[in-house]
Amino acid sequence: MDFIKLLKENDINDINTKTALVLSGLMASEIMEFIISNSLNKYSGISDLHFENFSNELKDLKFSLLKSYKNSNKDYLTSLVESAYALKRILKIGNLLKGNSDSRLNEDLLIAISLSNVSLEGLISLLRKELRFLDDENIKKEIDDNIKALLKEDEFYKKLMDSKDY
Repeated sequence: MDFIKLLKENDINDINTKTALVLSGLMASEIMEFIISNSLNKYSGISDLHFENFSNELKDLKFSLLKSYKNSNKDYLTSLVESAYALKRILKIGNLLKGNSDSRLNEDLLIAISLSNVSLEGLISLLRKELRFLDDENIKKEIDDNIKALLKEDEFYKKLMDSKDY
């Protein structure tokens, strides 16, 4: 992924908090893909098929992040929400890789998890900030519901982590 190209394609004066958060999420995803590619055929914590599925999903999530970033001028709130959901899933993949990937890359994985967590928290903070400026009660409720959903523990994910049955 060429992060410099992404920055050059956009007005340098438009580099803002959301840009930094999306870039952090993209970098986290790149690190996770690197960890997955180095864990294939080397570790039996989860199957290579799962590693490949995670890798493909990370590629889709990166595309989703880039797409929502590029559409942020058209619909800023929707862009924030879409980016936050993509980052939530990237964070989940990172946590699923913990203890199930090449142990020589544990520190790299922890960095990727931290980057995605900070990015997600930052986007949620931006959504909360935007709530203060909205007049439309329906949009306020929709954004508030999304914030609650983003913060809610995913029961399926929790059971999966507790069982290690994947």
